[in-house]
This record gives sequence, C-alpha cells and structure tokens, in this order.
Amino acid sequence: MDFRLLTLACLVTATTFAAAAPKLPAIPAEPIAKKKERLFSDDFERAELGKDKGWAIVVPTFSLENGTLKGMQMRFDAA
Repeated sequence: MDFRLLTLACLVTATTFAAAAPKLPAIPAEPIAKKKERLFSDDFERAELGKDKGWAIVVPTFSLENGTLKGMQMRFDAA
C-alpha cells in the first residue's frame, strides 16, 4: 500500500472522530453553592448504608464502621 494513501486515510479518520466529539456543558459563571450553605451532612451513626438512609449503594465494597464511611478497592478480575 502506498504510504501517502495510508497517511491520507489516517488523517481522514482522525478528523472524522474529532468532529464527532461530544459537546460538554458550559461552566457556570457563578458558583453552584453559597458560602456557609451546608450541602450535605451525615454522622454515619448507623449500622448500614441504604437508599432509605439517603445513600444509594453503587459500590458494594463501601460500608459503615465505627461512625465512618469505609471504601475498599477490590480486584474482581483476579484469577
């Protein structure tokens, strides 16, 4: 295959993918929170996480221990 043809094919492919890049939303001009406004609070003084407690369990390795939120990273692809 001709090197120029291969180069042209690569350039066309690259520009096609670059043109189809997703458009990200604009960054707001003003902050989304006000100073001294509490956005979130939790004392974790309970036995478990749950949607009824305000938490959706997305990562099963997160738990509550001694009033703190504990997260572990696991290797699920280990043989």
